[in-house]
Amino acid sequence: MEGFNAAMYGERIADVYDQHFSVEPDLTAKQLNVLSNLHQSGRVLEVGAGTGRIALPLALAGKDVHAIDISPKMLSVLKEKAAAQAATLEIELLDIAEEAPAGKYGLITCLFNTFYMLGGHDEQRRALENLSSCISEDGVLVIETWLMSERQKQDESFTQTLLIRRILPDEVVLSAILVDREDSRLDIGDIHFTKDGIRLFPHQAHYLTLEEMDSLCKQAGFILLDRWSDWNMTPFAAGLTDVISLYRLAPRTMEDDV
Repeated sequence: MEGFNAAMYGERIADVYDQHFSVEPDLTAKQLNVLSNLHQSGRVLEVGAGTGRIALPLALAGKDVHAIDISPKMLSVLKEKAAAQAATLEIELLDIAEEAPAGKYGLITCLFNTFYMLGGHDEQRRALENLSSCISEDGVLVIETWLMSERQKQDESFTQTLLIRRILPDEVVLSAILVDREDSRLDIGDIHFTKDGIRLFPHQAHYLTLEEMDSLCKQAGFILLDRWSDWNMTPFAAGLTDVISLYRLAPRTMEDDV
C-alpha cells in the first residue's frame, strides 16, 4: 500500500477506536482472568497497547504494567483514561521492531492481531528478537492472531473482497481488502460512513501460517507452550481460524554457555 506506515492506523482511529471496537465485558473478563493467572509475579509488557483495553484493567488489578505502542494518539487516549481511572502504569511510545524496552517481564502480550500489524515479516522477526531479550527466564509470551481458512488458502481467485462490518441507523462500516499472496499480506481499508461524513482507516496484516509463526519464534529463542482457539483455553484444532499461542524461552543448553 503506497504511502502506508504501521503507525498510520492508530493515528487516524485513536479518537473513535473505543466506540468502534467495543468488546463484550464477558470476553474482556475472560482475557483478564487468563492473563492474570499465566504469570503471578513480575512485570507485564503489552505490545500494541493502544487505548488500554487490556493494559488498564490489568493495572487496576494490581499488575505492574508497561504499555507500549507506536501511535502517539492512541497512547494519548490511554493516558487520559489512566488519569481518569487513577490507574498507575508505565506508558511509552516504542516500536518493538526497532528496540527492546528496558527491564525484564514475566508476561508479554501481543493481542488483537497486533503481531500482524507490526509492518512486515522482517519487523515481526526483529520484534521477537527484542522480546526474547526482555522476557524473564520463566516468562510467558502470548500472541493472538488469526489464520486464513482452508477455502481461502486453496482458492487462488481470492485476491480481493468487500466486507460489511456493521450497519446501524447512523453508521455503516465496510472493509475493502486486497490479498497479496506472494507477500502474505492483506491491504485493508476500513471505511466508516456516519452522519458526520466518511473516514478511512488503512492498515496492513502480514499474516502467517502456524508453522511460519513457530519458526519465527524458534529463531528468536522461543518454544511453544500451548495453543488455544479462544479465551476459554479451548485447545486449538485444525480448521479453526482464531489462534492464541503461548511461548516461553527455550531452555539453555551447555552449548549456549560455551
